[in-house]
Order: sequence, then C-alpha cells, then structure tokens
Amino acid sequence: MLKVNSAANKIEASNNAYISTLYGTGINWNGNMYINIANSNMFEFRNMNGNTQFVLYGLHAWIFWGSGAGFYMSGQSVYVNNNSGMGLITTSLGSQSDDRLKFSETSMTYDRAASLLRLIPILEYEKVQHLMTAEEEATFASGGDGFASRKEVNPELPASHFDHVHEAGTIAQRLQGTDAEFLVSVGNDETPYCVKYDQITSINTRVLQGLLDKIDALTARVAALESA
Repeated sequence: MLKVNSAANKIEASNNAYISTLYGTGINWNGNMYINIANSNMFEFRNMNGNTQFVLYGLHAWIFWGSGAGFYMSGQSVYVNNNSGMGLITTSLGSQSDDRLKFSETSMTYDRAASLLRLIPILEYEKVQHLMTAEEEATFASGGDGFASRKEVNPELPASHFDHVHEAGTIAQRLQGTDAEFLVSVGNDETPYCVKYDQITSINTRVLQGLLDKIDALTARVAALESA
C-alpha cells in the first residue's frame, strides 16, 4: 500500500520503499529525486502504457526502452542489450578476463594469428551515427547530404546528430564467411553489425610476438656469423 506523507515530501510503501523529492513539497517528477529500497525488495516503474521502464532488485538494475533494449547493471558490471543480444560495457577497469570465466583455453600460434590478420581488410571511410538506406549512402557517396530528408522531418535535433566522421577500421560484413567471422556481432535491419576490435588487438599482439621471436632468431644468427 502506498500513502503520501506531505510533511516528509515522500510517498511511503508498506515494504519501507519510498520516493522522495530533494527540493520543494509533494512529488516533483521534473526535479531531483531519489529511490531508497531494501535489497530484498523490488521496485518497478512502468510508463502510461504499462510497459516496464525501470527495475531495481537487490544489487541489480534494469533500464528499458522499446523492444526490450536497454541497460542491465549488476554489481560492478554494466551490460547493454539490443536485438543482437547482451554485451558487456568496457570501462576504465578494463575488460573482464578472469580465468574463472573461461574454459578450453589453447595457445594461438603465430601462423594462426597471421592468417586471421590477413583476413581483416583495413579501410578509411566516413562514418555516420545512424544506419543508412542504400539511397542515403549513394547520396553521400556522390557528395550530397544523405540525411537531408531526416533533418527536415526532425528540425528539433542538433546538426551534430547527423554528423559523420573520418575513421580507419574494417567492415563487419566483409568478415562474415571467413575464419575471422567470430569477430563479428551480427546485426539486423535495425541494429548495426559490430566488430570486436579488442580481440583484433589480441591477434595483433600474437603476430607481434611472433615477429619479435623471428627478430631475436635473426639477430642471434647474425651475431654467430660475425663471430665465426
């Protein structure tokens, strides 16, 4: 049961959960507010259509928007969820690499790493923030503004919303059907395909290690020949 405590500026529930404004009287949804809930209880917020938007349960939290996409937070980890699945967000703490999360470990050979690296085309390109249609891409490629019609429909959005930047990288779809396709997170008509660049860094590191071994061997051979 919920009841309004006007003197304390909060709504109280029988499970001791409450929503309270920090400033002003009553419940001010447009101002600052906080939620205090015991770890054993669950708090759920729904929009006017009855769709779940926010859930707190113990040390877990979910934030949703259309089609189940959103964020999930558990302890020190934050995940993003979309139509392609759930992915862990990397922070300044680094990527999770605990041995307790992995099994069937095998050492990657230099030849294996080099063969994978050769399959990854590196290109320069202009990159936009939103998936383009074939017509929009053709307009951009010809020097026009592929998003001109979107700007007309959404005049309230800032120009930066439609900006593009110059980048170097690879193309996810070009890795599909090759031995390197495990580096791709498959998308769909609404969700972009993604490339796991952190794993490419690991492959690059293994190739570099192999090259260093070759340099050491050649250096030792030269030294032996010079001392003969």
